[in-house]
Amino acid sequence: EQVRIGLIGVGGFARYRTGNLLKVKEAKVVAMADPSADNISALKAAHPATADAAEFSDYKDLIAAGNLDAVMIM
Repeated sequence: EQVRIGLIGVGGFARYRTGNLLKVKEAKVVAMADPSADNISALKAAHPATADAAEFSDYKDLIAAGNLDAVMIM
């Protein structure tokens, strides 16, 4: 069974940590939040497995949207 994960703060170092997270076969990044749309675009470009993840500019909206099993604060 997959664990649906939301990422909060996806700048710089988050790209490295996301790569490690995606090595876990049960982990699926389904949403991400960052005030910078450029950070979100860069993370998605670096990790195509996150291409379909929902995007939020505010972490509160990510949490309110539900559909998550876990949140990782990057």
